Amino acid sequence: DLRSALSAGLLPLERLLIETDGPFMSPLGKVRRCEPAMLPIVALELSKLMNVSFEKLCEQTTKNVRKWLGNE
Repeated sequence: DLRSALSAGLLPLERLLIETDGPFMSPLGKVRRCEPAMLPIVALELSKLMNVSFEKLCEQTTKNVRKWLGNE
């Protein structure tokens, strides 16, 4: 499953992008609609699963999206 793959390091951090456009898949459960402001919650959970610091995950995913958009 995805959690196992992340924990095992099968997804390189340099290839990871994160987003929150699944409006009914909130990281807070059924509490509320998902929105971009919840990105830190997603990043925090991913950092725990991938055994990297929250700061490192945020820095790298920011670099990744800039590269993807052509704004390196």
